[in-house]
Amino acid sequence: MAGAEIGNIRGVWISGALHIQDTLSQDLIVFSSTGIGYGGSFAGYGAQTTTCVAATTLTHAHCGKLILTTTDAVAFTLPAASTEMAGTTYTIINLASSGGALITVSTSDNAEYIVGNGKVSTDTCTKVGNTKITQVYGDQITIVNSGAVLWSLSSVIGTWALA
Repeated sequence: MAGAEIGNIRGVWISGALHIQDTLSQDLIVFSSTGIGYGGSFAGYGAQTTTCVAATTLTHAHCGKLILTTTDAVAFTLPAASTEMAGTTYTIINLASSGGALITVSTSDNAEYIVGNGKVSTDTCTKVGNTKITQVYGDQITIVNSGAVLWSLSSVIGTWALA
């Protein structure tokens, strides 16, 4: 088509909806059971969201929401793991332009661990990161508290590594 440019197309499933973005224009189209939406917002598609632009210690208020960020060098700290926190789930989505933002997620204590789901590592660690070198729009990680000292990666989209 004369005059049209298309960048790389990136698609991710988020809360039962397909989000497709043209990485050149940054246009976003969302396909869900309620219809097709256009724009940069996840609102209206059944997902509660919160946006973080600076270092954030996650709390119960973040649990179950899509935690969005487009800012470079945002560091998330998980709350202290405990048996009372078992099942607490956080989903963090990196919506920066590809190569635009380093995101890290750390435990609150070096005695707590994050265990991989095979896509990051089978080793235990205290921090995982989505580096700028490999980061692509829509990369995301879901972390679930599994008990007293353990956080488990239940879902990984994109490249996340021990940081």
